[in-house]
Amino acid sequence: MTGLLYFVILVVGFALGLLVGGLLGFGKRIGAYEDLVDEAEAEVARLRRLAE
Repeated sequence: MTGLLYFVILVVGFALGLLVGGLLGFGKRIGAYEDLVDEAEAEVARLRRLAE
């Protein structure tokens, strides 16, 4: 019985670790995309000024 309990705790802990790690990774990816969008907007603004 205690072996099963330890196994369940291990599996739940592993699943929570994957979930938290995935969320942190997803947050970093969103930040990277935002940086790319900011750089693209700055480049578009610079090109528009040059075209004027």
